[in-house]
Amino acid sequence: MKQFVLSIQKLTKIIQDDQSLAEQTYDFVDLLQLSESELEQIRKEVVDIKLIDSNDFWDLTEEVYKSLILKTIQSDLLQYFKKLQENQTFIIRYNFHPWHKFSLTAENIEPPEKKHSAVLEMKTSYAEKQLQTLLDHFQIKGGNWKDDLYDFDYHFNFESVVETLFCELAFECWKEVKPNTISFITEINGGSYTYDLSNGENLDKMNLTVQEYINQANSTKNNS
Repeated sequence: MKQFVLSIQKLTKIIQDDQSLAEQTYDFVDLLQLSESELEQIRKEVVDIKLIDSNDFWDLTEEVYKSLILKTIQSDLLQYFKKLQENQTFIIRYNFHPWHKFSLTAENIEPPEKKHSAVLEMKTSYAEKQLQTLLDHFQIKGGNWKDDLYDFDYHFNFESVVETLFCELAFECWKEVKPNTISFITEINGGSYTYDLSNGENLDKMNLTVQEYINQANSTKNNS
């Protein structure tokens, strides 16, 4: 399985390193640039392969999810942030369920209290098609790999990793549309940390409530 494993590891590394792949124009087969002899060798190696037993393939699919599929909500997240009122302080609570959706509710901390809700749904079909095309190129049969790709019981740490990456994406989007407004993001059930959206500071690790953090930020601003 040497050539198959090397090729899968190579593609995983490309996806990790190449930020330009976020747009849905990438081609996994082209990215690998395999020679005819390499492809022939892979096809010999995978005749009886069971993908569920290939840790390298699951590493690849997780990287596809984290680096490519997750970013398909970036445009919708930007638009959601743009709709929030300027100069208002919000705490945005999110829920990640099921595996392809984030439900968000932005609550205005100061009166008049308002709530702004949205559901952001990842677009999965392009990346899944690319993975299937790659398997077809290798002549690997069996189409049930997608059932395991989103099995968070099997990948027990994967959900928390996705939530962390989602928060990082939120920090990036927030800076683009609300650079001078203090607001926060946290998991809706309190199972995660509370962060300042503008700078990613972790309020829980600072042992500060949202109001204490706001007071401290205003005090620093007034004294500067």
